[in-house]
Amino acid sequence: LSHEGRVDALKALATQYGAAEYLQQPATFFSRGVAAHVQQTHVDTRGPMEVHQLRWPSAYTPFNVDVAPRYLRDVQNHNVHARLYTTGETGRPAVVVIHGFLCGQWALEERLWPLQRLMRWGMDVALLVLPFHAVRGRPGLPKPGFPGADPRVNIEGFRQSIHDLGALRDWLR
Repeated sequence: LSHEGRVDALKALATQYGAAEYLQQPATFFSRGVAAHVQQTHVDTRGPMEVHQLRWPSAYTPFNVDVAPRYLRDVQNHNVHARLYTTGETGRPAVVVIHGFLCGQWALEERLWPLQRLMRWGMDVALLVLPFHAVRGRPGLPKPGFPGADPRVNIEGFRQSIHDLGALRDWLR
């Protein structure tokens, strides 16, 4: 597209995504996910800490029907992946940590986050992998497709992140 064409396309997206009701009532734009059929697999025991892998279908539906086929083509992103670090005691508060761009690999995240300290403070820790990152990304791609050059995919990626985070939060409760 020419510069003018890109500006016009961005204006059209602003109209589509920028309705005042979405700002006034975010629930009209951000859907709530449900962590149904959660597969919980014990991964490791490290002293008093138990590590569990969590996986469930995302069931995310894109807002923008024009970008939906492209957004949904990567089947790896159709499942949510998270890790839960816990002592196994019930009733403990939990903190959900979210990685940054190009991250989400378990070995790296376990070194970046102060898991032991958070657990000593009495909290369980859940680490969610964002859409199109690490185990949710397309094999062989050097970087995730979100965030990227297409603002529609970026918006859908953030919507799915909120969708999946809400599902994890509700499952933890």
